[in-house]
Amino acid sequence: MQAHRCVRDDRFPVPWLEIILGLLLIAGVWLPGTAALTNVLLLSFFTALLINMLRGMDVDCGCFSTENRGQSSMWTYLARDLFFLVLSLFLLLRIIVRPVRRPIAF
Repeated sequence: MQAHRCVRDDRFPVPWLEIILGLLLIAGVWLPGTAALTNVLLLSFFTALLINMLRGMDVDCGCFSTENRGQSSMWTYLARDLFFLVLSLFLLLRIIVRPVRRPIAF
């Protein structure tokens, strides 16, 4: 995130937020809110990559790896983030349109 010039230091809790949101999605806890927050997070990642690409910066985001391979381009990162964003939007729309049905307790 520092490479995108979005935050000032590495202590920003983005990885923890990603882990917590992922666990909440898997557990099915607070689905509408979790899906909405996930979409906001993915949209911010996509926007940060797009802005930096338009600035002419080739930023290695470090996603899915701690190595600096230098092989991926900004277009690869944008395509991947757009794919995740579309999946997340689909999940959010599915949750909103078809709420989870809970068994009726007698």
